[in-house]
Amino acid sequence: MLLRVSNNELLIDLDGYKQADIALVDVDKGGNLDRICVDLTGNGYFDLYVDDTDNNGIPDRIFLVDEENDKTQELAFGPEVEEQIMVAAKAVAQVLEAQEIIADELDARLRDMEISIHSAHRQLNRH
Repeated sequence: MLLRVSNNELLIDLDGYKQADIALVDVDKGGNLDRICVDLTGNGYFDLYVDDTDNNGIPDRIFLVDEENDKTQELAFGPEVEEQIMVAAKAVAQVLEAQEIIADELDARLRDMEISIHSAHRQLNRH
């Protein structure tokens, strides 16, 4: 559920507790959503951050923030992050495409079964 939309952020509630679980933020106010913030623990604070620091539309920095200890832990930074995100995005796209193909095939098989059942009903009613 979308909680709030402003010029610089989208807040999304995934679990229905009326607090943001994910935020998409335009940090540099350049018109692009260049940060994804995730509340991993459900405590109301964002823990995981994914940034697009070079503004090319592909995240290149991942870090954790521990609000209690005010510590930031850099998990990954640089072109390797961009490459891995693109690999992951392609894998997700392939899974979605495969799901669509499987769903289409299942729908076709279901239609065939319905036709066979209907035909069997008609034959049964004739006898």
